[in-house]
Amino acid sequence: MLKLSLRLILIGYCSVVGSILFALLIAPDLPSDGRIVFSLGHDNGRIDNRDIYALDIQRIILHRLTYTENGDFQPDVSPDGRSISFVSTRNNVPEVFVMRSNGRDVRRIVEGRGDIAHPSWSPDGVSILFQQTWDGSTEIMQVDVASGEVQALTDTTYFNSEAAYSPDGERIVFHSNRSGRGEIFIMDADGENVQQLTFASDFWSRNPVWSPDGAQIAFSSYATEAGGSWDIYVMNPDGSNLRRVSDSLQHDENPAWSPDGNHLLFESPRGMRWLFEVTVDEAIQQSEAGQPILAADAYTYRLLYPLFADVTDTPPIRGSVGHLYPDWAE
Repeated sequence: MLKLSLRLILIGYCSVVGSILFALLIAPDLPSDGRIVFSLGHDNGRIDNRDIYALDIQRIILHRLTYTENGDFQPDVSPDGRSISFVSTRNNVPEVFVMRSNGRDVRRIVEGRGDIAHPSWSPDGVSILFQQTWDGSTEIMQVDVASGEVQALTDTTYFNSEAAYSPDGERIVFHSNRSGRGEIFIMDADGENVQQLTFASDFWSRNPVWSPDGAQIAFSSYATEAGGSWDIYVMNPDGSNLRRVSDSLQHDENPAWSPDGNHLLFESPRGMRWLFEVTVDEAIQQSEAGQPILAADAYTYRLLYPLFADVTDTPPIRGSVGHLYPDWAE
């Protein structure tokens, strides 16, 4: 039986003890350095009250990067690791901001108009993709970081979202409902030559993200039949070679590749929102062998921040409010 190398990295805010928890599963072959950034909600009943945090994996230290009474979320680390883009409602409307990786020098680069979400850097760090909703449609936009000049890359009557550049900057993968349901599409960097990658009448797909070498795209897909859940899949950039990475009764969403392309980070609400790190090839082998991946009772975790001895127990706590939207920084 294959032994899946999986590491549980983090859980969110604990309302009972008022602390932030995180945990690791012992897995020596997983990378032990680098940082993970994510948004963490505060358990005060407000879904929009979130801030950006960074987790130092090697030293297991959690750093809070932003402090706002409203919401900072959906962080994306620049290719050089020096900056972080994110969405903020600190001015009471969603806007795109950029800050240094230590949380300093925060500046707005896209002013609020309609609903703005999911910023994503270009490989050269010159521009940022984001989605913007107004007049009944959601379009993929591009902003020049230096000048603030905004350009629309799609012009439809549909919902186009969660766009990400390929590592060479020549193509963009994104989610759209232009086919009648949520599917993954790809287009040239100028918005031309749109092609559909996923075709599944009983699934809804989103959260696409390129592997660092450009050879694979990871995404979340939801089985729409009763009792379905979101799981993580990978495929080639032409839509071929579809393989399953996670298989659970929970919702596994928002994948992010490790810098070496061997691991995927994703979030899952297993009683609260946790971050998981999984070795991609081993997870695929286990899935193809028909073995359950990330079953609720399959793993025991060791908490490094000692509040609960075993998370397989059910302590009376709530997880973070809203999605974590993790990203990996080298």
